[in-house]
Amino acid sequence: MLLSLPPLTTPLPREKPVPEAKPPTRWEKFAAKKGIKPKTREARRNLMYDEATGEWVRKWGYGGANKAAEAQWLVEVDPKKEAERKEGTTVRGDSRRDRKERVKRNDRRMRKNLREAGRKG
Repeated sequence: MLLSLPPLTTPLPREKPVPEAKPPTRWEKFAAKKGIKPKTREARRNLMYDEATGEWVRKWGYGGANKAAEAQWLVEVDPKKEAERKEGTTVRGDSRRDRKERVKRNDRRMRKNLREAGRKG
């Protein structure tokens, strides 16, 4: 024997209000204006084909392709820049310093964009 209950007459209220939509960041506004789509799963992979060696290598991280300039056995030296070099720095460390500075600059820009969009970051 099966019982059927009458339909609900009073809707149950939510415990909390529906969250507000977050305002878009500067990048999200720019991407919408230019029609830029998010990367696909394949584009987000951390592998790329290195035609010089014929192997698949990481784009970043341990042994990444973005560190290829740091492992060069021969580095061209500009005499003008060498004269202006700070004490205790070497030509070999320049590419690493440049890469680290790009990461810091990107973090600063990201935090600024989040602040402007009203998000915490």
